Amino acid sequence: MAHTLRSSQSARIARQRDSDGHPFAARKAQPAGRLRRGGTIKRKAMFRKLRNTTNLKAGSTDTEA
Repeated sequence: MAHTLRSSQSARIARQRDSDGHPFAARKAQPAGRLRRGGTIKRKAMFRKLRNTTNLKAGSTDTEA
């Protein structure tokens, strides 16, 4: 069960959707400046590293089913 939940959450984050099916809020516009990277980071999906299995750990105790 934990494996299917983890994979469904990872797929939902990859689709950029909330748990209720609505899309994530758009990124806030940053002021243009000297350190701006030309928009390469902005074009990438948000929460890319959050989809990793290290961040979606399944924890349980011996009393849980």
